[in-house]
Amino acid sequence: MSGTSVIGASIKTCWAAGVADIDVRGHRPLPCPPRVASLALCGTRLTHLVVIGAPRVADNLTVNAAHCKVLKEADLTSTPLLSAGFPGSAKMVRLLMLDRLPAACPVALVGLQELSLSSCSSVQVGCLYLTGAVAPNLSKLVLQGVLSLTKLQLDGLRLLADVNAAGCQRLSSVTVTGCPVLQRIDLRAKAAPLVQVCIVMPAGGKVLGVRGKWSVSWTEMQVLVNT
Repeated sequence: MSGTSVIGASIKTCWAAGVADIDVRGHRPLPCPPRVASLALCGTRLTHLVVIGAPRVADNLTVNAAHCKVLKEADLTSTPLLSAGFPGSAKMVRLLMLDRLPAACPVALVGLQELSLSSCSSVQVGCLYLTGAVAPNLSKLVLQGVLSLTKLQLDGLRLLADVNAAGCQRLSSVTVTGCPVLQRIDLRAKAAPLVQVCIVMPAGGKVLGVRGKWSVSWTEMQVLVNT
């Protein structure tokens, strides 16, 4: 599809039509690495985004929906994703692929390497529980400024290297285990209760936002505990 433009409040993309790349900002196809399709939505005035299935000419899809100021809901659940970014989409309330975790195992999370919800202050997450069975390829998770997040549990994510949960002012419980290459986790948030914290990560990894009453022990791994 060439010369694609989108006008209106919502977009529904069905990859069965054979679309490889869509740039709703202009009128030209986007260059992509082989076997990866892209959907660029930066700054558009969409309110709802639904992507169904996989692109015909690629194995995975990258979605960039940064600064979509009126985006309220995104459903990428059935699409094999490589990365998904919604930074600055402050009015987004729901990202359906995070619903009912970890019992559900959406296709979208299986190949996902990076997820960014930075400054998505309205998105309703509550408790986020990601495991290696659900998101085995996840390497970077950005939740900065997600105000609804109260509990974060990450377990068995063998490729996870970077977690940013700074500014999550209601975050009360954090558990991180089974993430052997984790190098950085940011928990800086002055108002966050952080009453239950258990983080196991490689020695030499960096934890930002450590509080004085937390117990830190060193063996081959670094363990931070607050109960």
